[in-house]
Amino acid sequence: MDEDDEKTGADEDEREDDERDDGDEIQLNVYGLKELHQAAEAGDDSAVTLLACMLYRGWFQEKNLAEAFRLYLVAAERGDGPSMCQVAYMLEHGEGCEPDPAQAAQWYAKAAQKGFHGPEARADAKVWDVDGGE
Repeated sequence: MDEDDEKTGADEDEREDDERDDGDEIQLNVYGLKELHQAAEAGDDSAVTLLACMLYRGWFQEKNLAEAFRLYLVAAERGDGPSMCQVAYMLEHGEGCEPDPAQAAQWYAKAAQKGFHGPEARADAKVWDVDGGE
């Protein structure tokens, strides 16, 4: 076997490993997502807010603003300040719900009491802006 044959064989092995890794990653993500949904349904506050964020952004599942809003509202009603701010923002802009400026103002006020102030606090909410916004 000459040097070129050895390189080709190694490249094929790497491609096979990459393909297996991708499949394993997808299986792990699906399993993790199922577990996350179960934890959220069981009332785990961190799972609720993480799942809301994932639904809002469309991470690992189809984007669903209505369900994201519902989950953020659950967390906000339990006293989570960043979720209060996110609910306010979604109400203000009609994302996943009917626009309601009066309700948005109330949620912004509640968020402010928790230390999150106005629309600028959205960056501190559970929607991490890793992709530069929409």
